[in-house]
Amino acid sequence: TRPSLEPFDTAEPKLVSYREVPNNLEAEQALLGALLLNNEAFNRVADFLKAEHFHLPVHGRVYAAIGRLIDRGQIANPVTLKHMFEGDEALSDAGGAQYLARLAGAAVTIINAQHYGRTIHDLALRRSLIRIGEDMVLNAYEASLDADANDQIESVEQQLSNLAEDGLA
Repeated sequence: TRPSLEPFDTAEPKLVSYREVPNNLEAEQALLGALLLNNEAFNRVADFLKAEHFHLPVHGRVYAAIGRLIDRGQIANPVTLKHMFEGDEALSDAGGAQYLARLAGAAVTIINAQHYGRTIHDLALRRSLIRIGEDMVLNAYEASLDADANDQIESVEQQLSNLAEDGLA
């Protein structure tokens, strides 16, 4: 059948629904707060959670800074992190050193730190799957006649394998 060339139905405009990429900023804040309250909680998440897994880049930078201080045998708290973020525009926009203090102050418990970390990790995997899927569709549409579809399939398989093994795409 031929596609219809009839004018669009303008009688009832339809709202376009926009999807937000999977994220949970509250879980990110709760985890960071728990880590600032008790640095031992870092050991519960460090083996699987990376700074790149955080949806907000500033949260990833705070997480990485906490890890660097802990690796050096230092205490990671709002006071010790403050100097590391002087001049960080994103943290300044969030409230600067006061934001770090609010993260620590809002943390209710460290018991759920690993759960928050798993949530953040899972959502990062989902965002990576979305990126891989979008790239796959774009590459399939834009492929030249010389491009081999099997090569595209192998590329996507490799990306998915890397995501499954490393947790990053």
